[in-house]
Amino acid sequence: MLKAKIILVFTLSLILFPTFTCHSQDAAELTDPASDGIYKMGPATVKFIPPPGWKRKTNADPAIGIIHRVEFAHPSDELTTIQIEIQSPTPYANFGEEEALNRLMEQSLGMSPQKITFAGQKAISSVSESFGSKIKMIYFVKGNALFYIIITPSKNEEFDKLLAVADECLKSFEIISIETSNNNSL
Repeated sequence: MLKAKIILVFTLSLILFPTFTCHSQDAAELTDPASDGIYKMGPATVKFIPPPGWKRKTNADPAIGIIHRVEFAHPSDELTTIQIEIQSPTPYANFGEEEALNRLMEQSLGMSPQKITFAGQKAISSVSESFGSKIKMIYFVKGNALFYIIITPSKNEEFDKLLAVADECLKSFEIISIETSNNNSL
C-alpha cells in the first residue's frame, strides 16, 4: 500500500508540476493548432480540435522525460489553458486498465473523483483546487500510457464558463494510435 501511495504522489507531482511551471513562463510562443487536429505525442498519436480562436503554446510541447504534452491557450488569456499530457511508460500499466483506474480512484484523495467514459475509455474526472487555482483533470490508462487532460482557467470565477467550452471541444478527442513497448500499435 505504501508503494502504491508513493507511485501516486510521484504521478500527481508529474501531472501538476508541469502545469504550473508552464504558467510561470514569461512569453509563450503561440501558433495556430494543427489544421487536421492530429498531434504525435511520444508513443501516441491523438486528435483534438481546440475551441475556435485558441492557439497552441509551442514552447510547452517538448517531452519532459517521460511526459509528452500539447497545450492550447485562450486567445486573449494565455494562462487559461487546455493541456493533453501522456506519461509513458507508466507504472499503472502493470495493473491493467481497470485495476489501474481503481487504484487511481482510491488514491485521488481530496480531488472529488468520478468514474466516467471519455473518448470511449473508462476514465476518472476530478475537480480540485491547487495553489489557489481550480483545475479539472480527466485521466485514464491505455496500453503503457497514462493520459491526462488538464483544464485550467487563469481566474477561478471563469472556471464554469471554461468547462462548458472545454467539455464541448473535448468531444473531438480521439486516440488515433498508441505504440506498445514492443513497437506494436493498439
